[in-house]
Amino acid sequence: MKYQLDVGRNLEVIFSSLTRKITVDYYSDYFEIDRLHDKRAPEIIKKLKLYMTRHGVPNEVITENGPPFNSESFRIFSNNYDFKHVTSSPRYPQSNGKVESAVKTAKRLLTKSLHSETNPHLAVLYWRTTPTECIGSSPAQRLFGRRTRTLLPTTNRLLGPQIVRNLPEKIAERKQKQAFYYNRNAAKLSKLKEGDVVRIKSTFNDKRWWKAVVNQEAGIRSYHLTTESGRSLRRNRRHQTLSREKPPDLMYNHLICQNKIKRSLSLSTLSYQIVSNVLPPVPTQVCHPRDLYL
Repeated sequence: MKYQLDVGRNLEVIFSSLTRKITVDYYSDYFEIDRLHDKRAPEIIKKLKLYMTRHGVPNEVITENGPPFNSESFRIFSNNYDFKHVTSSPRYPQSNGKVESAVKTAKRLLTKSLHSETNPHLAVLYWRTTPTECIGSSPAQRLFGRRTRTLLPTTNRLLGPQIVRNLPEKIAERKQKQAFYYNRNAAKLSKLKEGDVVRIKSTFNDKRWWKAVVNQEAGIRSYHLTTESGRSLRRNRRHQTLSREKPPDLMYNHLICQNKIKRSLSLSTLSYQIVSNVLPPVPTQVCHPRDLYL
């Protein structure tokens, strides 16, 4: 059993200031929507404990890499409940694609229900009982092993327990079909190793490619990096371009930038002399303070 969850920021547009959490089961595509009073770890953990009481403890939980999922309390929770906690690459929602798709589905259902002034709970119920394309069974059938009753007329025979035949093969076939159409316009990137010099984008809209060194692999196509300024980052392989440049002297560049920032802040002459005596001659190229905060 594997869960993937996310705090549905897009749902805040529908529910004003109310924040919702989306949790989806990998095998069945069955998702749950919860209202959160805040985005702190205790509130998230409380909701997850309710899921595990109803459906059991999963083998793996996949989340984004930011708070509250990177907190110490969430780490202790994963250890106590004996499940593997996997985080996705920062600034790359596609690596958290399962729950992102569930967020879009939930947003579409709730938006249509709001505009038509109908019951949103029934909208989610009907989606859960609708057979999935290419699989032929509903998320409720795959999770519970039976159909759930709705307001549509249904015979008692159809509501009885039924085993869904050849389900793993159908799920694998759907994934292969999706991969085929996606890979038609995709290129396979080479795997990086420790010590490789790369150029990365700090943010999605950043036009500059920053030099960095690969430290170690953090997950599937995800790597821990160290930038020229000495900052540690984690980025997906898609945001990195392999370079033939020499590895930067991280410590030297970091001290140079620190020295120039102190100059720009107009420190005392004594402090400036102390720092300048430690460092080699400063290059003529200006180091902007933002280089320390990619």
